[in-house]
Amino acid sequence: MHALALRRPCNSLRLNGLTHVNSPRVHVTITACNNVIISNLRIIAPETSPNTDGINIASSTNVKIRDSIIGTGDDCVAISGGSSNIMISGIMCGPGHGISIGALGNGGTDVVENIEVRNCTMVKTLAGVRIKSWQVGLVTLVLVLLTCMISSAFGSTGLSRINLESTTTFNVMKYGATGNGKTDDSPAFSEAWKAACQAQPNDKSILVIPAGKTFLLKPISFNGPCKPSRIYVQVSGTILGPTKKTDWTGYHIDTWLLFSMVDGLTVSGNGRIDGQGPIWWENACIGSPAPLISNQLFSSSCITLGDDCIAIGGGSSNIKISGIMCGPGHGISIGALGHSGADVVENIDVRNCTMIKTLTGVRIKTWQGGSGHAKQISFTGIKFDAVYNPIIIDQYYCPNRKDCLNSTSAVKLSDITYKGIAGTSSMDNVINLSCSESVACTNIVMDSVYISSATPGRKVFGSCINAHGRLSHVKPFLKCLQP
Repeated sequence: MHALALRRPCNSLRLNGLTHVNSPRVHVTITACNNVIISNLRIIAPETSPNTDGINIASSTNVKIRDSIIGTGDDCVAISGGSSNIMISGIMCGPGHGISIGALGNGGTDVVENIEVRNCTMVKTLAGVRIKSWQVGLVTLVLVLLTCMISSAFGSTGLSRINLESTTTFNVMKYGATGNGKTDDSPAFSEAWKAACQAQPNDKSILVIPAGKTFLLKPISFNGPCKPSRIYVQVSGTILGPTKKTDWTGYHIDTWLLFSMVDGLTVSGNGRIDGQGPIWWENACIGSPAPLISNQLFSSSCITLGDDCIAIGGGSSNIKISGIMCGPGHGISIGALGHSGADVVENIDVRNCTMIKTLTGVRIKTWQGGSGHAKQISFTGIKFDAVYNPIIIDQYYCPNRKDCLNSTSAVKLSDITYKGIAGTSSMDNVINLSCSESVACTNIVMDSVYISSATPGRKVFGSCINAHGRLSHVKPFLKCLQP
């Protein structure tokens, strides 16, 4: 069950300043979206909570994730097939599984391109930054880049156009919400959303969830298309998920808060979203990152949970993630790609993130037998603090360890860059590039990567399977990375 899901088609999404805690499964899912900025989030779940990814990116392009703290029981950020142009920076991740691309290629083609991760910190995560794919898939990873880039937001000064617009607010209390944390306020939220969505096209429409109130919501869908070109959800109060599984009777079990077919959406505020997930964790199922997202930005957030802090699924592109603090959790992940056929992920940028005691740091994971590609992925400025698996490419992803047969088909991974990465690991194998034996990973670039043991004096090492690229100033030295 995805606590906060934003799905196709969605454009120009903004998600800022929220605290997400204890989701039954994935905390934030971005699927088939374009032009997304996620910043200043705090995502928290116990290290033992399964599948509680912080942010999952799938089939999306132009995504920026920055300046957030993520600590969960799985990936802080996960990037799946179909994603491109992803930038991740300033993430503090841990505990969890770090930042991952994949698993790609499970059951078909996966493509991931232009992923950049920089200036992130992994603190005691299972993995740091990793790319993983299944052998059965065909995965292409192109331009995975870890570099530091500073650009001006404005090319020149001056005003060329001034637009004046009216602002209309829609306070859920005026539509019958009680805000006592016990009464189901879903009907009031639905009515307030309908009114906000049908406001005048030139209005600035704001759905207000006021401070000092606690709202109990059953599964609810906020559907578009909406008349205003920009619509805002201001979360100042607390939103609670139901504590009984019977409250999902008659609803889709996979999603709690769903925004669908809404363009120009911004979700922000200093409020709190509490999924009350422990009832789901005991019998958790292995899930997959959200697919079909583009043009997303995630930044300046804290994510602490039991799964990926951010997970990017197939069909995602142009995703930027920065300033994320992740931990506990599973780090930032791309994938798992290729589980059901072809997946494509492109242009993912993860930077300035920190992983703290996460299961993984940054990872790309793909299923065997998949197809497609993941490319143009970069992890830049990532910091690890006692992360279990800091950097992982896993093209043999098979979490249940059942029917894990080798395959000659795999998601193609290429153009993956790790730059300016440092920290400690609680595991001896700190860099694990396990590429498909039949479909090599190509153009892997490692520059200024320094990972040591969290235990003073203990030796660390790296390992490779069919990984090709080049390295400069890398410790431990990777003799196994072939030209």
